[in-house]
Amino acid sequence: MTPFHDVLQAADIILCGRRPLDPKVAASARAKRLAGIVAYARKNVPFYRRLFDGAGPGSSDIRTLDDLGKIPVTTRLELKAAPVDDILSAEFRSEDLCVFRTSGATGIPLAVYQSRSENFLLHLVKLRTLRALGLRWRDKMIKVRNQAYTRRPATWKALQGLGWLRQKTVDSGTPEEVAAALRGKHADILMGYSGTLARVAQIFAGEPDGMLRPRFLVGGSETMTPFLRAEIQKGFGAPVLDTYICQEAGMLAWECPVSGRYHVVDDTVVAEVLRDGSPCRPGEEGEVVVTSLVCRAMPIIRYRLDDRVRLAQGDCPCGRRGLALDRVLGKTQDYFWLPGGREFNPWDLSGLWMGRAPWLRQFEVVQEKPDSVVMRIVPAGTPPPEEIEALAGESRGILGPGVRFRVEFLPEIKPSPEGKYRTHRSLVRSIYDNPRDREWLGPS
Repeated sequence: MTPFHDVLQAADIILCGRRPLDPKVAASARAKRLAGIVAYARKNVPFYRRLFDGAGPGSSDIRTLDDLGKIPVTTRLELKAAPVDDILSAEFRSEDLCVFRTSGATGIPLAVYQSRSENFLLHLVKLRTLRALGLRWRDKMIKVRNQAYTRRPATWKALQGLGWLRQKTVDSGTPEEVAAALRGKHADILMGYSGTLARVAQIFAGEPDGMLRPRFLVGGSETMTPFLRAEIQKGFGAPVLDTYICQEAGMLAWECPVSGRYHVVDDTVVAEVLRDGSPCRPGEEGEVVVTSLVCRAMPIIRYRLDDRVRLAQGDCPCGRRGLALDRVLGKTQDYFWLPGGREFNPWDLSGLWMGRAPWLRQFEVVQEKPDSVVMRIVPAGTPPPEEIEALAGESRGILGPGVRFRVEFLPEIKPSPEGKYRTHRSLVRSIYDNPRDREWLGPS
């Protein structure tokens, strides 16, 4: 099956809502798509061809979902270290692909390549998710988003011109800037990073705002803790539903409005939950390993996300079948409180370094004191001193007067005892320092 026909088949499932009801039929369909993706990667992608050859005979002979265990797990660092031509299919040219940059939960920058048809399909999956959460075709949406993620397929824009799926965007600056941009607007649905929505909700709490009355909110990209959820609902006076998404494979799971568990998008991804390399049972917590059934330009096969989830037990009251989660622990990102009460979005620093420092292997940005910020870097090789100084100077300009900024180089950045990374962490004030969240998140 060609990538074009593969996309058409998946788009047909999404647009027509055609889902096999029998779990055995669904599993068989996923296994066929999985086998096709693995065979395609072996034929066209040098990175995976070497991976399969190193794993021994039969490692790429996939007939059932259980056969995935024959393939070694791939890490973000391994993909980052490989030359671009090694991780892309020979059927695509990098200059013809959409490129997205992400640091994930670990602070390891990675460029993700997608064809336009894949990007369109992944947007369709997001649309289907929003429909499942309660989106109506004529709803007005506002999305608070990072400036780096602005692409939407032309077909979506055409629908907006007809009055369907209307969406406006607000740049994710400081919470005060986001709040100012939202005041006086109307939205049926408000979407954004969970931490950003919570901080804006705290600003709006108690303010009489006659226009912004969302029917519900959609969070994502950061861990939705109990405290964040309560703050969002209190500040906006509306329920919030969470999504679990990654740049590499798109939508992974969404929160069921009936039960609160997360339904895995199992017709476009295969999600494994592993503990010490073995599959977890219902009720157990483990790490997430995903395989995209969509992406061929840059295949994602048994890719470790460095997130932790817990498998749900029993059937969902909504009647939906398939894999479900009842706990998702992904990224946690802080804002920085600077001298004079200024609140700062550290993504401004991260975006600068990720876009200009190809030798950036891993990083974390830590606010040690109100007037002191350090960027800790694990470099790949020896970076040019003039580049370091130039970027450090621009970083000081972004932070503004009265804030010291320095760069530290380390051989490695270690996670917490629970295996968590905090790419942006404030030791001064954190929205995750609420006692309810500290207990829920575990040791940090």
